[in-house]
Amino acid sequence: MLGEISNHFDWDFELIIHLNPIERMWSKVKALLRKAEVRTDEALLLAIGGALSQATQKDAAHGFAHSG
Repeated sequence: MLGEISNHFDWDFELIIHLNPIERMWSKVKALLRKAEVRTDEALLLAIGGALSQATQKDAAHGFAHSG
């Protein structure tokens, strides 16, 4: 059931324009972690590192540009 609920909240990072820049960045990281669908602690740690490495300066600039 939780999987069904979370699918309703799988928003596209580019469409979330009402969030502040920090929330935008975490939104991207969380989306990447959900996409990884890891099931072990070790895999989660690796996925977190991978997701954080995909958060770029361009993403940060985009977030600030859209936050006003």
